[in-house]
Amino acid sequence: MRRLLGAVALLSSLAGCGWNVGTAREAAAQHSCSWYNKCSEIGSGKTYASFDECLTQQRSFWLDAWSTANCGTMNNSATDSCIAAIDNTQCSNALDFLATLSKCTSSSVCK
Repeated sequence: MRRLLGAVALLSSLAGCGWNVGTAREAAAQHSCSWYNKCSEIGSGKTYASFDECLTQQRSFWLDAWSTANCGTMNNSATDSCIAAIDNTQCSNALDFLATLSKCTSSSVCK
């Protein structure tokens, strides 16, 4: 129980610190794969064979999208909006998917 409370306190204290490019990339990859999973796109014969495969490919995608050279610091509110958009993207809706991508461009989230 103490460990759990300690972890919650640590995460709460970090929440006010804002995003750095590494944590933002990891969050985007995790949330993207959660979305693919929610939309039944992970499994045999699907977009990704496994959650781990999804994470590997999504980490690469976000590393390219938010390169360290182009994205030294993050716009915190824009990064929050990007992550929320990933979570709220409708399954099987290409226009909604593209709208989410437009909220997550380096020109949107990077300073």
